[in-house]
Amino acid sequence: MQHAQAGPEYGIIVSGIAGGLRHSTRPVYTCLGPDVTGITEALQGPQAVRDLGLKLVARTLGTDTKLWPRNFSAFIYEGRRRVPDFVKAGTFYVVDTERPLDLAKIRDLRAIARERGTQLVVITRKNATIMSALSKAMPVWWKRPAGRVRILRCI
Repeated sequence: MQHAQAGPEYGIIVSGIAGGLRHSTRPVYTCLGPDVTGITEALQGPQAVRDLGLKLVARTLGTDTKLWPRNFSAFIYEGRRRVPDFVKAGTFYVVDTERPLDLAKIRDLRAIARERGTQLVVITRKNATIMSALSKAMPVWWKRPAGRVRILRCI
């Protein structure tokens, strides 16, 4: 989606994600600003929304000239192979554009992060549904530094 990168919406969303990463004091944070995923999905499909999310997060974690590289290292938890999209400073970053969020993937990556003494940040759609099982677990997970989970609804 070349035209989205040049438009002001792209920069606003990147700024929103960066602000959420730095300043969110809650386990679930919803960014202000435009919601371009509906238009992207209508024109190009669900995979385009995921690709847009990956580009936005790479831009947020990196710089304008050097995007943060994707992670391809897999982690195994109870026989399931999990690959966070980005790993930076000991934090796992996952772009999950599914509706609702993939609870099994979040639980597995959270357990891996907890074993490693780090946290998990899930960046998702602004209108992402957070199921009741996940919303009940979030306050408990938030209190522990190892295995802390944050959800940023920004894309």
